[in-house]
Amino acid sequence: MVDHYMQMLHNIKEEIITNPNFSSIRQILTDGKDFNSVVEFDKACKSSSTGLNYARNLFFCALLCYYDRFHNFDVMAVKKLFTWAMMIRIDMVHLGFDTINRYAIGLGDNGKYSNAKPVISMIAYARRHTEISGMRLNLRADNHAANDNWEYLYNELCILNGYNI
Repeated sequence: MVDHYMQMLHNIKEEIITNPNFSSIRQILTDGKDFNSVVEFDKACKSSSTGLNYARNLFFCALLCYYDRFHNFDVMAVKKLFTWAMMIRIDMVHLGFDTINRYAIGLGDNGKYSNAKPVISMIAYARRHTEISGMRLNLRADNHAANDNWEYLYNELCILNGYNI
């Protein structure tokens, strides 16, 4: 089973690399770095920010669950999963593993999270992939990242989702 899911993750990353619909996600994940293979893509995705690496891993985990459940790459669903995963990085000044776990299962923390939804459970119980692609996500109430370091990421997510900034 581990080999099956590792191969599936490899295929998902190849889809992110080759599908022109995911070019903006690719640019955000790799900070615009060039690559020619999944191995190079993985290296390009690594960041000096541990919290950003956690958010990227959360995106790939959610996408793996989604693909395993529905066997498709609905562009809107991938954008929603990406936005949901990255919003935790924008919401928090400091982001640790425990926070990622709480966010992934939908546990809110006194309103700190813009999108505290149990997305992994939503995927598991969804009957159609459109339930994920139609998921409503919130922007930050103040229209700014919690930390100035992530303002560019917030702006990119707004553009990705068609919001005016």
